[in-house]
Amino acid sequence: MEKTRESFLNRSKVFEFLGLKEDLKIPENVANFIYQRVFDRGLVRGVKQIDSDENIDGFDLSEKPPLFVFASWTEKYLKEQGFNQEIVFDIANVFGANQAGEIFGDRLIYDICNAIYSNFLDKPDWVLLRVGGDEFKILFKNQDLSNEDAKSAIQQAVSDVFYITIENGSQKAKKQASVSFKEGKQFLNRQKNQEEIDLEERVEKLKQRKPSLFENLDTKNPLLIKILEDILFDPLIEKVVQAKTREKESLLVEVFNDDEDLLEHLDPGDFSLLRFEFPGLLKLVNDKFGYDEGDKLIEYLFSFLVDFLYEKQIRHFKVLRRGGDFFIITNKIDENKAQEILEQDKLLTRRKLKDRELPIVTLPILTGFYITNDNIEGKKESFYKAIERASSQVWENLKTFISSFIKRKDLTDDDWWYLAYLLNPFDKRGFLRLIKLDLADFVEILKSCFDNYQKQNYELGNYQGQVDLFKRIINYIVFNVFKNN
Repeated sequence: MEKTRESFLNRSKVFEFLGLKEDLKIPENVANFIYQRVFDRGLVRGVKQIDSDENIDGFDLSEKPPLFVFASWTEKYLKEQGFNQEIVFDIANVFGANQAGEIFGDRLIYDICNAIYSNFLDKPDWVLLRVGGDEFKILFKNQDLSNEDAKSAIQQAVSDVFYITIENGSQKAKKQASVSFKEGKQFLNRQKNQEEIDLEERVEKLKQRKPSLFENLDTKNPLLIKILEDILFDPLIEKVVQAKTREKESLLVEVFNDDEDLLEHLDPGDFSLLRFEFPGLLKLVNDKFGYDEGDKLIEYLFSFLVDFLYEKQIRHFKVLRRGGDFFIITNKIDENKAQEILEQDKLLTRRKLKDRELPIVTLPILTGFYITNDNIEGKKESFYKAIERASSQVWENLKTFISSFIKRKDLTDDDWWYLAYLLNPFDKRGFLRLIKLDLADFVEILKSCFDNYQKQNYELGNYQGQVDLFKRIINYIVFNVFKNN
């Protein structure tokens, strides 16, 4: 019988990979709830939109096999089941494909994942996992598949994938896709020890959030309870909420970790969506100071936001976190209050972190959405359109912020170091930010302006070298773009 991805990765196999054994009697509604969230939800949403776009000729989703790309939250469970070998790679061309329209970027990701699956079906136990954005991992057990064989199989799969981009302003061009491999970081299970909390207390909390899951569920299995907690709760944010609720009168904050769960708790009405982005900050702290410091930063940022919103008389809201971005959902905010929030000085404060004092910069974005009834699909459509509207403002906000920030008279070397990280021309994300900020015409000049010694300062993390280099970049290029803004 031909091996298909459906037979290769059926539901019982997925649960086995997570450590949920077949003899564990899981009610059908609970099994479906978990199974639907094992795979990356954002990628599934993007793929569903592909066949609705007329520009994607010949791409009929009904004829395409499903994507089984594991969500990032599953990594710790997979590692515990022996998936300890990993290949980390970035899809290198998503930005170029998005130049022709985001739908082309979605298709490129789909095609590469699809090609990898087709090329890996005959390999022993492995999974494809999305770390976030355009970063992915192949996780596999240390059996018959070596790192070099895995990399070779990925490259062979990607070599057959092409994507559409825009060249010379408006002409569509077909390009070959590629991936870039990177070193994987040591995996750290940063989840707080839940065993200190009584299992019955944890189950009761889950029942209050999602009672429909517990009608026939055996609540004595700690692994199953832990998986449900990981899907539904965000312990870092909840820790802050508990402290702030004791401190502040009439504060009511509901924390969500799952889009659909949040929407099920929204009654019909008129809502405001506030997105608070802290550009590049969480990744900088994770990369330079470690994930423990990154977790502390998340708690600090949200604590700051709660205080800020409380001061603005926004005291009842729901929150959903995505990485270092926070999405606040509240009843419709009036125009005066909205203006106060959006006009807030973007440099909120500075935070001491070891030998650095990092600028805490936020870019608030406000949009709205309306829910007419309790139909979950209608709620999703309205909510995700609001998310897309907020996302469309990110780059313009970043450009406006940088144009004003670099003109401040009180910038410190640590501020320049943050900007150097944010717009690092030798890093893919920094490079793409420069392009998004209308610096595409300068990128090749920029790359030729700095010799290998200066580049080495950047790559080796030489603090003063990075600061001095970025001051030169700003003086040479960025001021030329932003000086009249």
